[in-house]
Amino acid sequence: MIRGGTMALVNTDETVIEVETEEGRYAEMGTPYKCASKKNMEGMLEFYRTKPGALLRPITSGKDTAFHFAACNGKKALLESLLAMLPSSSQVCHVLLMKNSHGNTPLHEVAVSGDLEATTFVVDKLLEARRQAIHEKERRWRDELLGTKNNLGETAAYRAAALGKTNILSYLIGKVEGFGDIDDHFYRNDEVSILHIAVIGQQFDTAIWLMNKNRDLATKKLKTGKTCLHLLAGMPFAFHLQDMSLTEKFIYEFIPISRNGESQLLSSDQSKVSDSIRKQCILCLLVTIAKLMRILTGTEVYRKITNIKKMKEKRVLAKKLVKMLVQTDLSWEKIHQPREEITIRLDKDEVEEEFTATTSGPKSSISTPLLTAAGKGIVEIVDEMLRQFPQAIENTNENGENILQVAIKNRQLKVFKRIKKMKWAMRRLVSRIDNNGYTILHHAAKVPTNLETHGNDAYKLQEELLWFQRAERLLTKHCSHYVMHLNEHNLTAEQLLKLEQDGLLKLARKWMKESAQSCSAVSALIATIAFAAIFTLPGGLDESFRPQLRKKVLFKIFIVADAVSMAASLTSLVVFLSILSSSYLLEDFRVSLPHKLTFGLIFLFLSVLSAMLAFTSTLLLLVHWGQWTTILVYAAAFLPIFVFGVLQLHLLVDFLSAYIKEPYEDLKTKLLKKLNLQEDKDN
Repeated sequence: MIRGGTMALVNTDETVIEVETEEGRYAEMGTPYKCASKKNMEGMLEFYRTKPGALLRPITSGKDTAFHFAACNGKKALLESLLAMLPSSSQVCHVLLMKNSHGNTPLHEVAVSGDLEATTFVVDKLLEARRQAIHEKERRWRDELLGTKNNLGETAAYRAAALGKTNILSYLIGKVEGFGDIDDHFYRNDEVSILHIAVIGQQFDTAIWLMNKNRDLATKKLKTGKTCLHLLAGMPFAFHLQDMSLTEKFIYEFIPISRNGESQLLSSDQSKVSDSIRKQCILCLLVTIAKLMRILTGTEVYRKITNIKKMKEKRVLAKKLVKMLVQTDLSWEKIHQPREEITIRLDKDEVEEEFTATTSGPKSSISTPLLTAAGKGIVEIVDEMLRQFPQAIENTNENGENILQVAIKNRQLKVFKRIKKMKWAMRRLVSRIDNNGYTILHHAAKVPTNLETHGNDAYKLQEELLWFQRAERLLTKHCSHYVMHLNEHNLTAEQLLKLEQDGLLKLARKWMKESAQSCSAVSALIATIAFAAIFTLPGGLDESFRPQLRKKVLFKIFIVADAVSMAASLTSLVVFLSILSSSYLLEDFRVSLPHKLTFGLIFLFLSVLSAMLAFTSTLLLLVHWGQWTTILVYAAAFLPIFVFGVLQLHLLVDFLSAYIKEPYEDLKTKLLKKLNLQEDKDN
């Protein structure tokens, strides 16, 4: 046998047969693949004009043909040209229903392209092949052609929904309605509904369209028992701002979005843009100009603002979808029977006897959407569910935990504050003891295993102690006798707190000592420099032992700055020494030590700032330079201050945020509520 190129010569007894080899076929089909990947339409068409016999051959090992590639890219002109090359029009239907290794036809591929014109062309070509059939057969053929499923059992409409191509989904469902059962397009082999797949892909606009089409989809469950509301309750990233800078968050807050999720930033109807929206647009413009100082190209600025706008649109649509799902999905009614026998326990022997005598409630693999959302901190779902079904606040999960316990257990401050405002239900929620014998104080004492924390160890410990304080105040107010309650392990909440926080306490002690030692060394150094500087005055002394430059403004600035630097550095040194001599008890990390470190860092920063100001004024006082040189000297002198601020001020932010976070969030919520009310009024 002799091989060469794409063919092989097979020599039998007296006959030579020319056979195409598999490797030769793949090498030849590499040409249209390169053209398709580079979107070279003309090159692809030229290849098939010269080799029309290769039109139906797979281009890839996944059995994708040229028609799959053209459909995937939404190229109507290319599809039209390729279909025109077929030797017979009877092959059109066969070609457009050819499946690749995943079972996807060109109809599946064009549906995910998002190109409505190309999709319409493919559907029309498919139906045109059966146009001569009588009406009864047309009903059957439509259902068969447009309902073709891939290996997963997905139709073209299902694929369009999965990727958020709402326009294609609407068109395909419209073609099926009246000729077939649209429910066949709403499920695949593993019973995942079309609404589930849209929510999983965060295609909330598509999910809203599907809900308007068929509300019953909201009640459908996965094999795990989860509805779409369950899935949405486990998606905090769809509602929360993550990994955004302060500037980006500012832009986010002031991009006006209407209720249907459409941006009004570039509205074509300027007459409908209210004064409040114009102000918001002006603010966005100012922030964009400020952003230009850091970004090289205007294109990047536009891309960033566009991405932020899309995030806000998605969040608005998610809230709208939540309202629709809550109205239909009643899975919150699922009841987990608590162990009613568990009451307050003060004696260890009685605890063991009572605990062994009780039986556990029924177990379940999932929680209700309300409790799932509370655990993830999705206040939008919590607010909407409690607005429509306030009685859902009494629900418990499989561990007997209510919504207040779940919020404390997962350290969700926003949810905790919302529940705290519902005074009519607080006593009932606070008095609940779960199946493990935990009160809300026990949950506050126990360190969450799946909680993502940030900052230093002392900050983490401070946060945990503040949570314990919040729970303790609630428990003391409503059920003060529960403070001494023992859980199933015979531990009070305070004992559990000391046991759980022991490891973190050791790390926090080490970090606090090392930080105080480092900062006290810097404070002592600055105090030494400031003390020495006052005895080496710039310009020296005159015959009467008075400073020669005393009438200069810069000299007065030097004296004041040096005095402030001296006082601030000594104050910070005293504060850091008090930290080093502290007993480092657990309670000290809640208020005392964080306050001392915060004040110490503030005075240290002030001393560094004053020292650099004194140095700069002396330099300018002794050497007379031009204006631009003076500006450069100031810039160089304050560079260390900037670096110090960037590297150290995050400590201040960490500790101060524990105290200003709640007032800040309250103020932000009130302002946003007013803005939303104003926008609704304008709309």
